[in-house]
Amino acid sequence: MKKIIFSALLFLLMIFAVQAISLVGLLVLKKKNAVANPIHANQLTARQIETLTELINGQKKYIAHDPVLGWSIKVNGTSETYQANAQGIRADREYDPTSSGPLTRILTFGDSFVHCDEVKNNETWQHYLQQRNNNLEVINFGTPGYGTDQAYLRYIAQGKKFETDIVIIGFMSENPRRNVNIFRPFYVPNSEIPLAKPRFDLVDGKLQLLENPMPSLDDYQELLDNPPEVLDRLRKYDKYHRFGAKKSWKDRLLIFHLFDDLKAAYAPPPEKMIKDGSYNPNTDYYQVTTAVLKKFYDEVKTSGATPLVVVLPNKADLMRWKLYKNKVHASFLEFMDQHDMQYLDMTEEFYNDKEVTYINLLFMPGGHYSPLANQFAAKYIHTYLSANQLITPDQ
Repeated sequence: MKKIIFSALLFLLMIFAVQAISLVGLLVLKKKNAVANPIHANQLTARQIETLTELINGQKKYIAHDPVLGWSIKVNGTSETYQANAQGIRADREYDPTSSGPLTRILTFGDSFVHCDEVKNNETWQHYLQQRNNNLEVINFGTPGYGTDQAYLRYIAQGKKFETDIVIIGFMSENPRRNVNIFRPFYVPNSEIPLAKPRFDLVDGKLQLLENPMPSLDDYQELLDNPPEVLDRLRKYDKYHRFGAKKSWKDRLLIFHLFDDLKAAYAPPPEKMIKDGSYNPNTDYYQVTTAVLKKFYDEVKTSGATPLVVVLPNKADLMRWKLYKNKVHASFLEFMDQHDMQYLDMTEEFYNDKEVTYINLLFMPGGHYSPLANQFAAKYIHTYLSANQLITPDQ
């Protein structure tokens, strides 16, 4: 009997020791911001549940569910910072789709760096670009959280209705990760946009659209009512499904969490997403993104407008260039060179600009461009458009 009690106590002591050591390891990795933080198949965060409930009840003021795109800007949407018009475009006025009169019209599509998160409507780079030249009309179709796929689909669904001269396709180095994602929280577990989206897949070298798997608000009510079944169903076409595992007894043991975090911190990326400092051309991240980017570009050309890809560097991109003279998106630049696609990469523009005295001044707390950075971006875009005779000089 004593041996059994002693063995049980020894076992409990070992469990306690393992838990304590694992906790220390987890705290160290957390300080290094190396946390796997998986979403479980039967779990959403309290904030995500609240957001979905507000969305279903029509209480969201700026972002709206979209059956095709996943989400979009709400018609006449407002927030403390943003204002949209009756066309669901970030703007303080309406636009005539059929004509911009004597003005050169520019449509801009992309993610939050195109939408210009964290700044007011009159602090976006589109606003500053239009201010630089009275001959321009610049329209902001950017949407928070979008991938290149959604930006393209928004152009098809809404942008093609507008007569235009130039279409700017915004590209940020993190976008390829979004382009293989179906349910945003699988990729960003704490995302405040807990919504599903369409994506493209390559089948025999051809793009195939996987439509939005949650086209109705009823689908989100079902998600709230039965998270395990719905989330498990969403995993099928999501590159990040590997981060979603059903809850089990292992979740109570910190050592398994430690293994996940160590893997997130030190294991090579799946399929070696990054190779030689840039996106690996042999992965879905690269192949799907280049195919969508090329399709978007060609669609604009076919419409009679001039397409221009603008690479909008984030803070990590600028720091990487400053320290290592490396671009994680270099393989995409090579692709565009090979296919004679016009592009402006603003990474070196920001870095070489003598007026940029401190990189941190270019970014808001949430990581998006500050009003100052948007002024610089407008300057670089205007210089490129003028140098390539895509716009007429301001009179």
